[in-house]
Amino acid sequence: MSTHQSYLDRMTTRLNELEHEVRALADKVARDGDALQQRELRELEAGLAVAREQLQASRRAAVEVSDEMTQSVTQSFARVQTALGRARAATA
Repeated sequence: MSTHQSYLDRMTTRLNELEHEVRALADKVARDGDALQQRELRELEAGLAVAREQLQASRRAAVEVSDEMTQSVTQSFARVQTALGRARAATA
């Protein structure tokens, strides 16, 4: 398995875990959240969708995956992870 393929597999797993965490937060916000938290959650979900699309595009590129593509996926993932941390703190 190539290094890039291994990276894509790891990021898929991490993104699935992150998506699960976002869903759990969405359930909490739906019960207890205010309008600001709901807006932040929508932005978080949008960021997650962008990261998912970038990962899928990288997977479709297969052999042609560049370091720039993997860096872009990693940065998108990091932004969503940071936003999730902020959202969690706001709902705590």
